[in-house]
Amino acid sequence: MMRQSSQSGFTLLEMLVATFIFVIGFMSVYGLFLSGVKYRAEADAITRSSVAASNIVNEMRLGIRPIADTTNEFRSYRDQPGLFYHIYNTDQIGSTPARKISLYFVSIPISSNTVTVADVRRRFRRSGDPVDGPSLTELVDRGVIISYPAVIYPTN
Repeated sequence: MMRQSSQSGFTLLEMLVATFIFVIGFMSVYGLFLSGVKYRAEADAITRSSVAASNIVNEMRLGIRPIADTTNEFRSYRDQPGLFYHIYNTDQIGSTPARKISLYFVSIPISSNTVTVADVRRRFRRSGDPVDGPSLTELVDRGVIISYPAVIYPTN
């Protein structure tokens, strides 16, 4: 009669399978973590720009900021460093004093007070884009620039 060995343990093959399963699980969790960081940053940018847009619209409504303040540059929003806004459209609504305005917001970590539209377009240029960069509409579609429409009926 043959005796079986009383030794127990894991074989090399079992260890390789367990390691493979662990690595697959870890990579999945790490991917979820990176997605969470990305979406949190996007949510932060949307929150910052929506608060700024609300403040700018209220300042226009109260007459603190001129409504027809369109230029070809992004201006630094004074309360949030690195956040720039651009009023790109102001249209009179019929014969009323109401105006439809459109605002763009972009987050750029620089200390300047203004950034030109051309600088923003070049800054976010990808391979395959025109030399002068994508249009602002394309940057809105990509999620780089956040757009806010508003209707203002001035109080005075």
